[in-house]
Amino acid sequence: MKTALLQRLGNGRPSCVSMAVPLVAVLLLASVVRSQEPAEKKPVAPLLAAEEARRLLGNGVAKWRAGDADRAIEILTEVVERYPRDNSAGCALGQIAEIRWRQRKYDKVIEACQKALREYPQARYGNGNPVGGAAAYLTAMCYYRKGDKKNAEAVYRQMVQQYPDAVAGDTGRRLADIFPLWTQAEDQKKGGAMPGADDALRLFSAAIDQRKAGNAEEYERLLRELVKKYPKDNWAGCALGQLGFLKRDQQKYEEAIELFERVIREYPLARYGHGKPVASFAAYFVAMCYYRMGEKDQAMAAFDRAVTKYPDACAGDDDQGKPLRDIFLQMIEREKRP
Repeated sequence: MKTALLQRLGNGRPSCVSMAVPLVAVLLLASVVRSQEPAEKKPVAPLLAAEEARRLLGNGVAKWRAGDADRAIEILTEVVERYPRDNSAGCALGQIAEIRWRQRKYDKVIEACQKALREYPQARYGNGNPVGGAAAYLTAMCYYRKGDKKNAEAVYRQMVQQYPDAVAGDTGRRLADIFPLWTQAEDQKKGGAMPGADDALRLFSAAIDQRKAGNAEEYERLLRELVKKYPKDNWAGCALGQLGFLKRDQQKYEEAIELFERVIREYPLARYGHGKPVASFAAYFVAMCYYRMGEKDQAMAAFDRAVTKYPDACAGDDDQGKPLRDIFLQMIEREKRP
């Protein structure tokens, strides 16, 4: 029954540590060490070329956010081919890997990450985060998803050594801290050891069924039961997020804000079945609720917090994966119209 439930909700993340580090993972991260040794300096791309590389990179990311993944990959690949010595090429490879991850094309993710680690170990995104850290993290996750826990563990350990301070763009938390929690969630969804995990998932699924059937009272009752019975479970964070949406729809904005703030405070790592962080939704919807209440100053303060903590947060399939910040700004524009 659990398998069926997981198929309906989407795929989401300790692992057994092997003392024998697999050769493939050692070779992958060893290339990073070699590339950081003194080497012959490469010519720096001319200023205009660097600007064009950044422009193309921005276009590629924009296409991805607009839902055109194929075109995004074409543009990002062009960045790598035309400007192979520019920082933007490393960033483009990182973005390609992220898109392939969302598509669950794990071999292609690993291929892009290996190239980034091998050729662009010093590349950094606009926020200063190292491309190599994110690439190693994605590589470890891909191996884990493919069932190769030994390579996943080896890449993770090398990532901790090479990029100890790399952080996630959506939460600002260290990737070194997130990976063990992610693997725990993965094992939980596959029938892992956390007590009550199956029942928490069952309750969440049953609640969603009640929502689809239009039974708001039973929907709320099941969500609250889940949070009460399994307060440490990933699905408890998801349940609180859904309760927040329910109260927002009921125009009980103060209750909604209280629930969303609890998600941000107590469940910063909780993720829905499609992998998106619950707290990112909560942060933006706090701003929306304040705006609906007429508290525009508090709304903008909450919006600034959301953009700072979750700059790349996107909506679900119902809103075609649009950036949440754009949805908020579009809501404000609509409110201004006569």
